[in-house]
Amino acid sequence: MIINFNTWPPKSGTRPYDVYNPEARDIYWKYLNKGIFSYIGNDDWWLDSTETDHINRQESDYDLSTHLGSYRSVKNVYSLMHNSGIASHQKALSKDKRVIILTRSGFIGQQRYGCNTWSGDVTSTWDMLEKQIPAALNYSLMNIPNWNSDIGGFFAGRWMQFGTFCPIMRSHGTELPREIWNFGKRGEWCFDAQEKVINLRYRLLPYVYSTSWDVFHNDGTFMRPLVMDFAPVYLPQGADWWDFWSNEKQQDRQTLNRSVSWEDKARPLTIEERESSFPNMLKSRKFKVVLVGQDSGTRNRPMKGRKTISYAGKKKSIKL
Repeated sequence: MIINFNTWPPKSGTRPYDVYNPEARDIYWKYLNKGIFSYIGNDDWWLDSTETDHINRQESDYDLSTHLGSYRSVKNVYSLMHNSGIASHQKALSKDKRVIILTRSGFIGQQRYGCNTWSGDVTSTWDMLEKQIPAALNYSLMNIPNWNSDIGGFFAGRWMQFGTFCPIMRSHGTELPREIWNFGKRGEWCFDAQEKVINLRYRLLPYVYSTSWDVFHNDGTFMRPLVMDFAPVYLPQGADWWDFWSNEKQQDRQTLNRSVSWEDKARPLTIEERESSFPNMLKSRKFKVVLVGQDSGTRNRPMKGRKTISYAGKKKSIKL
């Protein structure tokens, strides 16, 4: 129940297991559970090389047999099967912990298994940083909202700024230093740039937490390409085009601009009644709410017109 090609680490004789075989997934989990989950009670999984890490590649490798056919025909779903096997086995064993998986590869549908995908061992170049933005947004379009990249050590200022607005802000890599104190001291541009966005990330934590709830309960997103809300659509030549909503026929060879907008004159903010609890949870707390505008609540500007809500579990609503 292995696929007979070389994988990481080099010259180790290691081979990937046939993740497409349910019996192989059972065996894999047996050892994971014995040596890790039931032994140390870990809260999450960091699953590297889930694509799999195919080294010393030979064309004939892709014709090797798996439980579901040739490796060539099923290779793209390797991470989906691997992560689903771990998530499903953990859920079957324990209902006390949510499944949380950090995985180096992704496939459509993987979000069902508590997965956050990162974009792999990216290099510290401006070109690679640029590529992370469409990568992140395309994952969102594929309904995989939890994504991040390794924040690059060399281009720490810019990459750290981008990472601040990703679902997970995670600085990781090898050889190059990553800790903020390796980039000078306060008063120097590189240190100050990183400290500024790290503090901003902490300030954004309530937003990140509530957005996580929206992602889980309402299939929401953390990051959205503009096309999801403002969509110029080009109608190619050679077909009849109909507007689904108005049933109007549209001319081909034109670009249509469509925008999604809404108006909420009431501007209500409602905090619903608390439905559950967990050990040591705060029973009551105060929320400081501000309506963001050009001169309030943006960047490091003070929050003007702030309203404070005292909340103890009962539904409350205010008008902004």
